[in-house]
Amino acid sequence: MLNDFPEVEAAVRWRGQGGVIQVGADEVNYTEPGRLFFVDRSVFDVFSFPFVKGNAATALKGLNDIVITESTAKKYFGNAEPIGQTIHYRDEDYTVSAVLKDNGGRIRDNWGWSDYYTYILLKPGADVNKLQAKMPAFAERYKGEDMKETNYTMQFDLQPLKDIHLKSYYDYEFPGNGNFKYLGFLAIAGVLILIIAWINYINLSTARALDRSKEVGIRKVVGAFRHQLIRQFLAESFFSQYYIYHIGCNNFQISLPYFPELVGKEIPGFSFMNWQFWSALAGMFIIGSLLAGFYPAFVMSAFRPIQVLKGGTIIETGRSGNNLLRKVLVVGQFAAAIMLIAGVVGLYRQMQYIRHIDLGVNIDQTLVVQEVIFRDSAALLK
Repeated sequence: MLNDFPEVEAAVRWRGQGGVIQVGADEVNYTEPGRLFFVDRSVFDVFSFPFVKGNAATALKGLNDIVITESTAKKYFGNAEPIGQTIHYRDEDYTVSAVLKDNGGRIRDNWGWSDYYTYILLKPGADVNKLQAKMPAFAERYKGEDMKETNYTMQFDLQPLKDIHLKSYYDYEFPGNGNFKYLGFLAIAGVLILIIAWINYINLSTARALDRSKEVGIRKVVGAFRHQLIRQFLAESFFSQYYIYHIGCNNFQISLPYFPELVGKEIPGFSFMNWQFWSALAGMFIIGSLLAGFYPAFVMSAFRPIQVLKGGTIIETGRSGNNLLRKVLVVGQFAAAIMLIAGVVGLYRQMQYIRHIDLGVNIDQTLVVQEVIFRDSAALLK
């Protein structure tokens, strides 16, 4: 891709490794796949890693240079200077050339190896869609004859880096992938709770209309028009919604230092939120204010002043339509609540089933031993 596409500025491949590594004369450790990688020297041209010791220019200058993380340096070398120390792996000695802040052989011409993580950095202004359109011809150029002879197909797809965590389900992924569907379920639950809250507000506001009926009657007697009353009640709804959102934002800011400890993940504050977040928040505020305020305003502004001031029964304009809307709101509220409760109960029972299902084997006092096919593996059994 570096040779064929001018859009590509740099590329780096990662290949996960695992096995026995040795530090010092006696200390032997087993490193799981996904914790040790062979990479191209261009890794620091594509990714910006924070260095504790060393720098990107000299970190992988030598073929047997190795870059480790802060926690790895502490684990193997304690408080000693890690730069220049030796790590033995697969019959070769690697020299520590740099230490990174914790972040959580060459086969250049072999197209048959698929266990690489390949990242490319596009030049500013490059069109990703146009580059993706070139991928079929790219595969055909280098593997066309082989694909025809052995009757298989090869396809290359570009994937945004931000989509990997939640939207990537390829085999042999880097560990730590999430699932976008889970967030979708949480979003549905959040929307249902929001709908229930809105309907509650509408019904309560309509019920409180009886307490404000005389106020409406007096305003109409002194000359207030219906559209003025509707505007007043909508303004009240906007101010109450603003007050509620303000309290919610304050509670978020107050709990922000403690919530990450509960979930084990850093949560960005408002200062790091992007414009999509603020647009969605503003949209919910406007829609919620209109939905929560329009119907109560419509009902209360329809009171007949003579009936109200005489202390008689309140007669609403279009009463049958209002009653139908109330019934729809109540039914919708109960439907949302039932869906939410059913989802929670179903999820709970599913998790209980997974935890207590008969696996067909007694797993108590059972160990799983992973075979390590290295010459040094005997050291693990000592």
